[in-house]
Amino acid sequence: MDSGRLPGQKLPPSYATVYQLATLTSEQLRLADQRNLIRPDVTRPEIVRFKRDLRSKDIDHVSRREALQAERDRLRERLAGSRSNWRR
Repeated sequence: MDSGRLPGQKLPPSYATVYQLATLTSEQLRLADQRNLIRPDVTRPEIVRFKRDLRSKDIDHVSRREALQAERDRLRERLAGSRSNWRR
């Protein structure tokens, strides 16, 4: 996706499925990624079910914690990559 919110190599070929992913907030995207829902073979019904679960269950504090942990891991990876680039 052009905005960089969704990694192109992990997107499914279905525009309808990509649209469902694009409508997620950044926090929801992090949670979806942590739950392995951002992958080329994900189906639209899987994303719709995930979105329904987000609305129906009270998982705010859990999802927030998971999202923060995922963000921490992503930042650590970026930092490690930056450090290796500095050493060159």
